[in-house]
Amino acid sequence: MESKGERFPVWAVDLRSASIIETPEKLAPLLGDFHDDPDMRPIVAMFLGELPKRVRDFEAAFETSDLPLFRRLTHQMKGAAGGYGYPSITQAAITLERCVDMSGDTWTRTCRVHLDALVLLLRRAHAAAALLPH
Repeated sequence: MESKGERFPVWAVDLRSASIIETPEKLAPLLGDFHDDPDMRPIVAMFLGELPKRVRDFEAAFETSDLPLFRRLTHQMKGAAGGYGYPSITQAAITLERCVDMSGDTWTRTCRVHLDALVLLLRRAHAAAALLPH
């Protein structure tokens, strides 16, 4: 999925920027497809509320090189995010999953950038939780 006028997918990260390490308060919120759907609001809010823990889980699995856990987390995010209205997160998880699958033993060296891209989207989505109508 590309934005009008942009060459890169909306989930791509400009590695020359510091946006990956910015605090959530400075991130542009990522609104999901269901952000204004009153029927979906409670479950989307639950999904968004879990994102900080998921980020911590991703980081811990990566730092400890726990490949089975990392694969499971990536696969779960790939499946869940789209159902909650975040196809860009699904796409980033697919890219990360492919990187892990193709990298073999070097996955921690070759996939960091894709993890950073996914984490950025998760933080942006979590920042959007405050924008959900109550």
